[in-house]
Amino acid sequence: MPLDATPARQGGAPAGLRADDPDLARLRCLLAALRPEAVDPMEPPAATLPTCHAPAPRDPTASWGGLPRGLGAPSPQPHDAAGAAEVLAQVDELPAPSPTVLRWLREKGDGHPRGPDGRRLHGEAVTDAAVRAVVRRACVDLACALADPAGPWHGGLALPDDLGARREAAYLLGRRLLWGAASAWGK
Repeated sequence: MPLDATPARQGGAPAGLRADDPDLARLRCLLAALRPEAVDPMEPPAATLPTCHAPAPRDPTASWGGLPRGLGAPSPQPHDAAGAAEVLAQVDELPAPSPTVLRWLREKGDGHPRGPDGRRLHGEAVTDAAVRAVVRRACVDLACALADPAGPWHGGLALPDDLGARREAAYLLGRRLLWGAASAWGK
């Protein structure tokens, strides 16, 4: 079998399905643990929740053979706000800078592959490079947020002025902070 032959090229699994990068899997587990109340823990929380205006039926038993429409349907569950409070209490007990790092990840972290324009990628558009870029983007964004003296997440970090050195330093520093905070939390 040639080295570049993947199961997708051999007629096995579709090209869009592949094993996740171990760092990406760890990041996604961390995001899910930090956002117990979220509908999609891989997405940063929305500033405002969308409202749903469902029209009320005139006859609740119409076209259901005399049965009420909601019979047998699971009742909607409220978001797990108590679980989120417990998570934040656990995070706040960690040594610095772990609480800041994990709170930033909870508020701003993203577990989805994105294209150059920032839109989420789906299906065949998801490449191996896009999957690997998820963790790199999270690490760089984290380090830049903590190094920005005017930002709300300022953590007293400094990055080099040279753009190339800044890019590499941000990734390495963000990676060290992210996985250090995850280890401190036991994830």
